[in-house]
Amino acid sequence: IPPEALLHQIYIVNAADQQIIRVTDEALFYETPIWSPDGQEIAFAAGADRRELDIYILRLDDPKITQVTDERGAEFLATWSPDGEHIAFVSIVDDGEADISRVARDGGKIVQLTDHPGKDRFPAWSPDGNQIAFIRNGDVYLMDVNGNRQAQLTFDGSNLFPAWSPDSSQIAYLYDDGNGDPPAIFIMDSDGQNSVKVYESWELEKQGLSWSPDGKKLIYIRIQDQGQRQRTRRQVGIFDLESQTEEISALEVEFPRWAQWSPSGERYILLAVPPFRSGRPGGIFVVNRDGTDRKLVFSAADINGSKGGLSWSPDEQHLLFGGENGDLFIVDVETGQRRVFMSSAHSPDWIDSSQAVRPEDKLIVTWGETKSQLFQNYPNPFNPDTWIPYQLGKDSAATVIIYSLMGEVIRALALGHKESGYHIAHWDGRDDSGQPLASGIYFYVLRTNDGSSDAKKMALIE
Repeated sequence: IPPEALLHQIYIVNAADQQIIRVTDEALFYETPIWSPDGQEIAFAAGADRRELDIYILRLDDPKITQVTDERGAEFLATWSPDGEHIAFVSIVDDGEADISRVARDGGKIVQLTDHPGKDRFPAWSPDGNQIAFIRNGDVYLMDVNGNRQAQLTFDGSNLFPAWSPDSSQIAYLYDDGNGDPPAIFIMDSDGQNSVKVYESWELEKQGLSWSPDGKKLIYIRIQDQGQRQRTRRQVGIFDLESQTEEISALEVEFPRWAQWSPSGERYILLAVPPFRSGRPGGIFVVNRDGTDRKLVFSAADINGSKGGLSWSPDEQHLLFGGENGDLFIVDVETGQRRVFMSSAHSPDWIDSSQAVRPEDKLIVTWGETKSQLFQNYPNPFNPDTWIPYQLGKDSAATVIIYSLMGEVIRALALGHKESGYHIAHWDGRDDSGQPLASGIYFYVLRTNDGSSDAKKMALIE
């Protein structure tokens, strides 16, 4: 892969008309995006080299980027204060030490909060905005927003991902010593007292924790016990703190990697990431709190290898997430339409660059047009059902036709008249008479008013 193919650009796509605005034209890496509390801005790290990253802010109602740090080293893992006025972030300099600093949203003086010969990571603001929890060399620490009164809360050097309860009274964290003890979830008071192990299992995955907004439940990922050779199979676990019981989701989703409650607590998002180089697309699902009504809102190979960054907008209408190469997307939860505001330097195949203007601040605006395109189904192989993503360049009637290996029409999914943009069709693995089909290879095409797409292959397995 040429080096330039690994660099990224920023785009904004109007979810209604799919017009694409390219707002950068620099050979930069873009990483770790996060919504502002009011949902109007996104903070992210960018730089020509991952060893030289700075923090930037992008306003969604005005495609203008503001650089808020300009320091030697790499600044990343930005996190907003609850009032949206400051950003805390991790800074790594040449000696490899990692410290935590903060900066105002409009830039200005950077305040270094920690200065320790080690690695300070995962800063997490308390919901009341008065304190910041973080990890130092495997232990949970606490400090005020000016870096004062730093206190060590744990002492075993095996902890990750501090997560505040909604009322700021408790901190949950993941314990994993990598040796004789199974991974566990602990909860302690915000002063480090009354630490309690609430859940322990060899099946607990080393991923972040998420509190429900009412503070009564924790959601996490667990590895399904299917034997040593199948440990990539994972499930969603929800632990009820009042009843001290675990609910294991019955969802049939392959490779769940990250889960997070919605702001209302009525549902959660689930990021599925297949193994690297598997060639299989990832997916983002929205699921009701009780595990019902699963909905695939996005499926693409871009998600493969994503390291998190999946989050709800404050109004619960959009999702923000990162893709394999640092590409970043906003997806409408209800329609599945996507707004790509960061993408790799080589344009995706559904973007046609047609005009560019360069303002004085060296930002570039590129308008594009969307092509009709059929994408790979997800999951694949599948049983018993699957989703088929597709995109329309303009409003059109749409039909997905499924064929056998012999070229016989097995099923015609008449999708009706659709607006231009991104859509997802569902197939239940049955033929036109409603009978379930046998295992085997099937082909499918997208037919629109302009003709048919190239065929794609999928596999139904028992």
